[in-house]
Amino acid sequence: MRKLNIVVTGASRGIGAAICKALADDHHVIMVARDHQALQLSAAGLPAENVRLIDCDLRSHESIKRACAELGKVDVLVNNAGIA
Repeated sequence: MRKLNIVVTGASRGIGAAICKALADDHHVIMVARDHQALQLSAAGLPAENVRLIDCDLRSHESIKRACAELGKVDVLVNNAGIA
């Protein structure tokens, strides 16, 4: 099976972090969130060769543009970021 490139927003905690954990063994996971330290904590223990971290504040168009330039090919987007 081909490894997919999966982008997960809101990946620093909660459901986003859990999704990354579930996918990281079998796919390339791009973890996206605005808090780099929280991203690093969420990525701890995941296979480093399958995980990439991108800092991005989804409230900022400039931050989104910069993050998109870093992404490359994306097979799946899990648009999980948000606050209830």
